[in-house]
Amino acid sequence: MRIEYDVTYADMLTFSLIHQFCSPVIQVLHLSISALAFWPEPDGASIPVPSWFLALVFYVGLWVIQFAITAISLISSKNRAILTTHVLEVQSDALVEETKFNKSYFYWHGIVRAISRPGFVAIYIAQHYACVIPNRFFSSQAERASLLSLVNEKLQTASAAGRAQP
Repeated sequence: MRIEYDVTYADMLTFSLIHQFCSPVIQVLHLSISALAFWPEPDGASIPVPSWFLALVFYVGLWVIQFAITAISLISSKNRAILTTHVLEVQSDALVEETKFNKSYFYWHGIVRAISRPGFVAIYIAQHYACVIPNRFFSSQAERASLLSLVNEKLQTASAAGRAQP
């Protein structure tokens, strides 16, 4: 299977934010900071707002800050090698990604996982690095599902072969 697609700033921002939102580490950090709203006030003073509401405001505020930092970092970094046309090909021994800047072979036993999220499919080459394929480049939901199924099949085969070796 071969697919050609363009990655835009909006695609990378969407991927980065969803990736961060799904990160247990970032969620624990944000929830822990938000939980400070439940910390008792010194000298028995009370705030006229319920502490659960303050915690919710802190939590949403942290995500607004996270969004701003992510958006600024994506703008400020030189992503011309990412924000370009990509060709992704599923081969028997590897996933091949090619742009006008690189051609990379990712052998199946080294790929972490393939996931479906709102707006894109991501094939994680490492924990925080993925090939991001926006939904608009799939001709149908069936084609999207077919890519995910094929990649996951290759990953399972590679994993089984790795376990079988002495």
